[in-house]
Amino acid sequence: MTNTFKDEIQGSKGFVRKKGEVKDPKRFNMQEPLSIKNGTKVVVSNQWGTKNIAAFLDLAKKLGLTFL
Repeated sequence: MTNTFKDEIQGSKGFVRKKGEVKDPKRFNMQEPLSIKNGTKVVVSNQWGTKNIAAFLDLAKKLGLTFL
């Protein structure tokens, strides 16, 4: 997962973290962790703004995701 969703896309806080390894929980969506294939719970950054959202949208398009 981290090979696709690299920390550099988000910036200084990182993109995805294992829930149990988060050091700054207010910067991640702790209320809705994702379960990945091996059962590990991961959380996604909630730190998105005008300086980093374009990189995320570019990645999403490369992955074939569409937006409304």
